[in-house]
Amino acid sequence: MDAIESSKLSNDPRTLKGLRVLGAFIALLWIIKSVEIALDIQLFELGVYPRTLEGILGIFFSPLLHADIFHLLSNSIPIAIMGILLILVYRKYALDVFVLIYLFSGIALWLVGRSSYHIGASGVVYGLFGFIFFIGLFLNQNSSMLVSTALFFLYGGIFYGIFPDRPEVSWEAHLTGLFVGFVLATIFKKKYRNVQIEIPNKENVNCNFTKPETNFVYEYKKDRESEPKSVN
Repeated sequence: MDAIESSKLSNDPRTLKGLRVLGAFIALLWIIKSVEIALDIQLFELGVYPRTLEGILGIFFSPLLHADIFHLLSNSIPIAIMGILLILVYRKYALDVFVLIYLFSGIALWLVGRSSYHIGASGVVYGLFGFIFFIGLFLNQNSSMLVSTALFFLYGGIFYGIFPDRPEVSWEAHLTGLFVGFVLATIFKKKYRNVQIEIPNKENVNCNFTKPETNFVYEYKKDRESEPKSVN
């Protein structure tokens, strides 16, 4: 069993690297929005436009673009919370999972989304949620179930976002992100089969934790300038 002392958790290289990457990603989202506001421009045409050559670039750029500050807040806050949870609990493959969610949620959206510009990081949000929630259930251990339960209480309402109740919201980005998170959870569950918390003995002052590992997601959308704009 791969165990580390909790007092050393903050010094774990993978944890520190993951937190730095997460912080840089969120900072980049705010820098891009600040540039848009400062220059009075909109970059939504760099978003995903399904089943078009130009829309392929959106797989890489759409999670970085947001309609307004409220939209950016609604994505960056859950990404920060779920990203930290992913890194601390499932740190060994956390960055791998994050990158795969980022790419494959965009690819899936490009394949099945409506003909409109889709922007925002909600696909990533839903992907992170799907991964962390479902892998906790698959592992079926006390610690992993606790993480999944806590996440559900925090963001369980996220499931409402996968239904097409509002035409201006890219529910397709939500659904594809959640699906990608679920698929990755089924693939990575064997790598995390030993996730659990050890109870220290009386002689040990520090709590020892088994080396856990897992992940979370959210995204948004917008139409062509000549069409009504929609967001998720």
